[in-house]
Amino acid sequence: MKPSNQDQYRAVSINELKKLTRDIDFDVFVRLSEGNFTHVFSRSTGLDYARIAHYVHKGVKELYIPQADYDAYVKFKEKNDRLRLAEEKPNSELGVAALLNMTDQALSDIFLNFSITDESVGLVKNVTKKYIRSLGEDPSSLSLLIKMSQHGDYFYSHSLTVSIFSLILANTYGQFDDETMVNIGLGAFLHDIGYTQIQNSFLYSDQTHTKEELDLIQSHPRLGLRMLADTNIPEEAKQIVYQHHENCTGTGYPNRLPSGSISFGAKVVGLADFFASLVAPKPPKEPYLVENAVQVVMSNASKFDPTLLRILKSTLVKALGGRAAA
Repeated sequence: MKPSNQDQYRAVSINELKKLTRDIDFDVFVRLSEGNFTHVFSRSTGLDYARIAHYVHKGVKELYIPQADYDAYVKFKEKNDRLRLAEEKPNSELGVAALLNMTDQALSDIFLNFSITDESVGLVKNVTKKYIRSLGEDPSSLSLLIKMSQHGDYFYSHSLTVSIFSLILANTYGQFDDETMVNIGLGAFLHDIGYTQIQNSFLYSDQTHTKEELDLIQSHPRLGLRMLADTNIPEEAKQIVYQHHENCTGTGYPNRLPSGSISFGAKVVGLADFFASLVAPKPPKEPYLVENAVQVVMSNASKFDPTLLRILKSTLVKALGGRAAA
């Protein structure tokens, strides 16, 4: 029943609602004006992450629970808190469900921010769910994924953004079977897993890094490969994690590999990672417009595969709602 006045509802943070699973057992309202509320989510409809992302984008900070439903909301939130602590049973269905839920939320935010085409959205959701479920089949892999999810909102979002861009590039390239597409998406998603061994306060520091600090940062591909050693992650995805900072000029790290020694999947993810660092950078950096980010990429063109650069300038830019580069 729609609340009619201030005493009949309780304000809750929209960021708290974002963390919940879809299958809620209470009603949710948005305030249109003082004393004027409209019903947005219910037991029958569940939460819609895309709609929540839209509200966040519009600056909405709170939604409202009817007073009569507030106890149900508190109990539901407590249940979800337990889901997010599913690392106590890393092989459980609860752990996979919690991570799929978190991934759906993050994807909704990314899709809204970049206006990604429906075709690309369908591809990304399909492949992402495949590799999340694949990781969930192995306790060691699932534990690593949970570790990623706890390393900060930006880290998880960046990993998914790079996976999205990589899948769009690889799909347009058009020479990969379904298994390879999943491995590229997985390698992209895990590309920075080694950063979980480095403190966030260090990674996000605005201070100029010393050589020793820079060496530590550049050790993350090796750290990532070491973390994946005893998991069921496919070798193709592991190679992407290890090589994603190598480049076609032979000046990358950790091994300064020549172009011919870098896997094509790593070339895809390396370009996607560089592009993502421009259009969705670490806070507090401001993002580039898509068209301006392409210009920065092209100023570093010698580092990247020329076919992938052509795809980025055309298909990827269009998929993100930007203008194709000349």
